[in-house]
Amino acid sequence: HVALLKIRDKDSGHNGEVFCKLEGDVPFKIVSSSINTYKLVTDGVLDREQTPEYNVTITATDRGKPPLSSSSSITLHIGDVNDNAPVFQQPSYVVHVAENNPP
Repeated sequence: HVALLKIRDKDSGHNGEVFCKLEGDVPFKIVSSSINTYKLVTDGVLDREQTPEYNVTITATDRGKPPLSSSSSITLHIGDVNDNAPVFQQPSYVVHVAENNPP
């Protein structure tokens, strides 16, 4: 998971219940962890070379009549790992080594 979100609404009962959603098309999703607690988790492959950071907007909406909502944005900076294998210029190489040489 990327982040743990705790949402609070001062209302009680049904009006105090909150649900979250992500805005836009991002490779993340919101998963309910417990009452008013959510996890932001990855939902796709992240590649720093293609997208070095994401601006993620999370909207929390209560179940009141009328429903009220609040949004917050976070910026996620993607770290890099060595995900590129070495590449040779040709498929094979021929090398001659003289016998009886020290290593």
